[in-house]
Amino acid sequence: LSSKIQFNKGNVKGLEWQGYILGRQSKYNQALRFHRKCLILETSVENKKGEANALNNLGMIHYRSGNIDSTIFYFKASLDIEEIIGNLQGIAASLNNIGYIIKAQGRTDEALEYYIRAIEIKEKIGNGLALSNSYNNIAVIYSSIGDIQTSLEYQHKALKLREAEANSIVIANSLGNIASIHVQL
Repeated sequence: LSSKIQFNKGNVKGLEWQGYILGRQSKYNQALRFHRKCLILETSVENKKGEANALNNLGMIHYRSGNIDSTIFYFKASLDIEEIIGNLQGIAASLNNIGYIIKAQGRTDEALEYYIRAIEIKEKIGNGLALSNSYNNIAVIYSSIGDIQTSLEYQHKALKLREAEANSIVIANSLGNIASIHVQL
C-alpha cells in the first residue's frame, strides 16, 4: 500500500521490518535485499538520518551472518553520515557498535577508544541507560585485560545510573557483573 500511494516513510518501515524479521530467521541474503532497498529509498529522498539507519541495519545483518569486515564497513559508513548531520545519539550508537565488533576481534585498545568517544557523547545528551551500557562495555574490557579495579569502577558507575532508572533487570545485571568481578579478586 505504501508503494501504491508513494508514502516513502511507510514503505521504508515495511521494508525495514521485513529485513529485520528475515535477519532474525537467519535468511541473511533476503534480509540484505530489503535493507538495501531501504537505503536506496532513503538516498533517493535525501533522508540522511534514514540512510544512516539503513547502513546500520545492513551492518547488523552482516554481523549476524559472520561477515565482520562488511559489518565494520557499514557501521563506519553510518557513523560518517551521523557525524555529517550532527545526530549525537546516532554517533554514539555507531561508535558503540564499532567498539563492540572491534572488541570481539580482540582489539581491546581500539575498542576502548570507540567506547570512550561514545561515553563522551552520551554524557552530553544525558541518556543514562545507554551511558550505563557503555560503562559496562568498558568494564568488560578492563576485566578481560586484568585491570580489575578499573573494571569495578566502571561497573559501579553503570550501577549508579541503572539505579536511577529504577529498572530491576538492569540493576540485577550490574550487581551480577560486580559479583563476577569480585570472584576474580
